[in-house]
Amino acid sequence: MPRKYAAILLLPGCAPICSGVATGPDIVITAAHCTEGQLRTTAATLSRPAVRVGDTLQLDGLCSGPREGVILELDGNRATVDAPACNGDSGGPATYNGILVGVVIRTTVPAGRAVVALFE
Repeated sequence: MPRKYAAILLLPGCAPICSGVATGPDIVITAAHCTEGQLRTTAATLSRPAVRVGDTLQLDGLCSGPREGVILELDGNRATVDAPACNGDSGGPATYNGILVGVVIRTTVPAGRAVVALFE
């Protein structure tokens, strides 16, 4: 099954460092900490449907692969999701009903949880 949106961020001479979201032939969205000044970056504002605590997001990433998780907490534009994640998942897509709504930005929360930056 194709993994819609999923991309892997590779820098010359390095192992894969993060996941990303392919939104076009030359555009990849990832977590800000993944680029560390090595790539041309541009901040963007993307719209998304409203999500609420209890909604299910679909996540994807370099090491955890496709999975689902329930939103446990919303804090501004960040959602804590009940889904396993690891460091290589940063920058991976978060979708809701098939629509891209954000990217994974942190995986160092209690085991079995990920933090997603939701687009504004």
